[in-house]
Amino acid sequence: MKYSICAWLLPLTVLAAPASAEVIKVDVASRTDAGSGYEQVAGRLHFAVDPKNLRNAVIADIDKAPRNAQGLVEFVAARMARRSRCASNQLA
Repeated sequence: MKYSICAWLLPLTVLAAPASAEVIKVDVASRTDAGSGYEQVAGRLHFAVDPKNLRNAVIADIDKAPRNAQGLVEFVAARMARRSRCASNQLA
């Protein structure tokens, strides 16, 4: 039974076409201490998607959304992440 489930799911994962969005801007609103060597970072991510791409057709009313100069539809999502304050995580 376990084999038949894997055999069924594998082709679906290979054939699934992931929709993609380009992150065009990141706004960091706050950085606060979360304790135990971590910090909490809150902000907003700005995305852009191509409304002509068939993968994005599942987005409701994307054909009616305003477009930027490149013909892409922009949207914003709130983001909160917790990350380590360890010095080894810093970029050189």
